[in-house]
Amino acid sequence: MLGFGVPVNGLCFYGGGIKIVAPDFLVNRYKEAVILSAGCAVNAAAYAVCALTGFASSEFALANLMLCVFNLMPFKKLDGGRLAELTIGISGKRYALFSTLRFAAAAVMILLLVKAFLLHIISFTLIAAALYIVISEALC
Repeated sequence: MLGFGVPVNGLCFYGGGIKIVAPDFLVNRYKEAVILSAGCAVNAAAYAVCALTGFASSEFALANLMLCVFNLMPFKKLDGGRLAELTIGISGKRYALFSTLRFAAAAVMILLLVKAFLLHIISFTLIAAALYIVISEALC
């Protein structure tokens, strides 16, 4: 954001993570996509560094990988949802595609939760994040 001259009006900590509050008049679509991708890119880079140095299975590496994947999911409250809107638009047939992407991501998330539950590796944080996404998607 600093590189594009977009001021930060504040930080908001909520169930889905951290939201950077910026003016409504952000920038053009390309610059907004770059800004939205920055956090995921940093998480992916941190995982890549860990993998290249032999620490791909460390908690730090796996947490960064999961944050990257989580934030790229096409839900409206996450970076991936806004990136999908910027990429495919939100009108007519394209909105149907966006809705299909959201439904598919929700289905995969539910399957992963079931698998984690069956393997006895589910955590309160995982359940809270999943519930947050389901409730926020239902209200949007």
